[in-house]
Amino acid sequence: MLIWTKIVSYVGGIIKVFMFKLTRLSDYAVLILSCFQKKALLSAKQVADHTHLPLPTIRKVLRLLGQAKLVEAQMGAQGGYALCRPANQISILEVVQAMEGVKAMTPCLDQQHCSSQVSCQLHVSWQTIHFWLNEMMRQVSLQDMVDGCHHHALQQLFTPFVKARLKAS
Repeated sequence: MLIWTKIVSYVGGIIKVFMFKLTRLSDYAVLILSCFQKKALLSAKQVADHTHLPLPTIRKVLRLLGQAKLVEAQMGAQGGYALCRPANQISILEVVQAMEGVKAMTPCLDQQHCSSQVSCQLHVSWQTIHFWLNEMMRQVSLQDMVDGCHHHALQQLFTPFVKARLKAS
C-alpha cells in the first residue's frame, strides 16, 4: 500500500521531492531486480547472499515478479532466475504494481469507496496527482535506478507540468 504524506513543490527551478512510502516488498523488489545487472542468471540463494535479505522474502518477491512477467525461472542444476526483458524496458511502476497491485491513490479515486455520492471538487485534482505520480514511475526504468540517472528523468518529465501549473495560478 502506498502511503502519501506530502505533495511536490517546485521552488527556483528545483523539484522538492515529495514523500510517499512504498511497502517494503516494493523496495526489496527493486533491490532484488538490480542484482541481475551484474549476472544474468541468479539463484534465490545468490540473491539472498547479495542483498542480505531472508531467503523466504527473496522467494516471495521473485514469485510475485514472476507472476508479473518481470523475471522468469529457469529450471535445472544450472538454473535460477533471469529478467524477462532488459532492465531499461522495466519501469519502476511495473515493479511497484507487481508487489502492490494496481491501487487508487485515495479512496476518492476508487469509485466504490468515494465518500461523496456525487463527484467532489477534489476528485479531478487527485486524478491529476495520481496520473503524474504513475507517469513518473512509468518513465523511470530499473536501469535508470541502477545507473542513478532517475533524478534527471523525473525532472525532465515533471518540469513542463509544474511550469504549466505555475502559469495557471
